[in-house]
Amino acid sequence: MTILPPFFYQITRPLIETIYPPLCLHCDAYIPQNSNIFCSHCCSLLTTIETSSRCPFCFSNDYNSKRHLCGVCNKKKRIIYKFAATFEHMGPAATLVKRMKYSNQFYLSKGSAGYMAAFLL
Repeated sequence: MTILPPFFYQITRPLIETIYPPLCLHCDAYIPQNSNIFCSHCCSLLTTIETSSRCPFCFSNDYNSKRHLCGVCNKKKRIIYKFAATFEHMGPAATLVKRMKYSNQFYLSKGSAGYMAAFLL
């Protein structure tokens, strides 16, 4: 495998970006620097979920802090325990999941997995 010198990328990058411009994954707006997958507006729409207001087992909104469970988890025995999410499944976060799931863009999982790991820590 041959590694190309850095100046090669500096020369070819404008040509590649002319053919394949860096666009926001969610709204298709042009991104001036190809460092993000979302534009600044779509990045501002990504707000993290407050975990203390969610059921610790299924991550549902229907959480009762006195019982430490939601209504469903209180009535049923769960097979899988301890769900978690970083963002609500809407807007740019939903687009990201759909692209990974249905468009076979699995390379997107690296950044999102890193963000989820940082969020859990």
